[in-house]
Amino acid sequence: MIKCFFVDVKSIKSEIPKAKFKKPQIEKIADLILATDGLLSPLILQQTGVEEFTVIKGDLEYHAAVRAKEKDSSKAEMVNAFVIPPNNCQSAIEQITLLSGTKPTPSSKSKKIAPSIAETDSDLVDLLNINLAEILSQQLQPLQQQLDSVRAEIATHTQILSSLVDRVATTQSIAPAPSTSPLPTIADRKIEPITESATTSQQQPIDSAIIPLVDRSPQSIVQEPTKIIPSKTKSATTKRKSTTPASETKPQKSSAPATTKPTNAPTNTKIKADPIASFDAERLKQSLQLINTLDLQQLTLNMSRSTGISDSGVLAANIIAKRDTQPGQKFDTWQDLLDAKVAGLITVKIKKIIEKLK
Repeated sequence: MIKCFFVDVKSIKSEIPKAKFKKPQIEKIADLILATDGLLSPLILQQTGVEEFTVIKGDLEYHAAVRAKEKDSSKAEMVNAFVIPPNNCQSAIEQITLLSGTKPTPSSKSKKIAPSIAETDSDLVDLLNINLAEILSQQLQPLQQQLDSVRAEIATHTQILSSLVDRVATTQSIAPAPSTSPLPTIADRKIEPITESATTSQQQPIDSAIIPLVDRSPQSIVQEPTKIIPSKTKSATTKRKSTTPASETKPQKSSAPATTKPTNAPTNTKIKADPIASFDAERLKQSLQLINTLDLQQLTLNMSRSTGISDSGVLAANIIAKRDTQPGQKFDTWQDLLDAKVAGLITVKIKKIIEKLK
């Protein structure tokens, strides 16, 4: 005969987890169990060991009883239940099925062991996952450091390359365009005399003076071809002298061929120190120091902005080219710079550079 017993809640187990039921429903039933001092619908349990029971029917009531014990252990420590012996378990299950229309899940040793194995495997898997994560983290840390170092080097090289590209682009924009034809030399240019005839259409031998022209192009250091200016013929003078008596005629010394001065005064290949005479020594020192210390780009920009020289890029390149040939790659005095014969460095530009270069 099956009897109803009061069974300690802590000795009962359910194969259906608490998560399968709604939490508000469990809370409501737990409060009602405490209010009535007991469970009105007894549990149907199967005894699986000494003081060990498994729920066959009433899993919801069991979880509610556990919750009631958590709230007040003095009132819900024990729960009323029908305990089915192992030999009557199948009959009890069939009866419950016919009465309730649902088939309960009987407890068995195999079913009891399976969850414990699953739980053990789950714990083992969690432990293995933790250990594996630690091992991977330790092994990946040096690789991550190497990767960070490589990224930093790539960023540094990228910045250097970008600055070089900008510098090359700036230099190309300032440097003068290369000439396609070579510069002519004095030997390559022919000197063609210009004759002036006073009495005959035939060309007469003339006296000449070679006059160098002023270099009008600051970009070239080659002088323009010389120009021959003829002297006046002496045919008229000779004719007048022939009418005088021989006794009055005096022997005359052969005079040197007459020369005509050019309208433009010739320039010396060596620049005189006159352009710097009006400046004090301190100003000369400051401007010369800038010429000795600035590179091509800086000197070009300073000359273009402060002095307003239109061909500052070409002139700066010529100055630096001469500066690099000096001892110590610098000009000790302004006179050394003038003696270097820099192409395009004329008096006007010298004064602008000394006065305004900053």
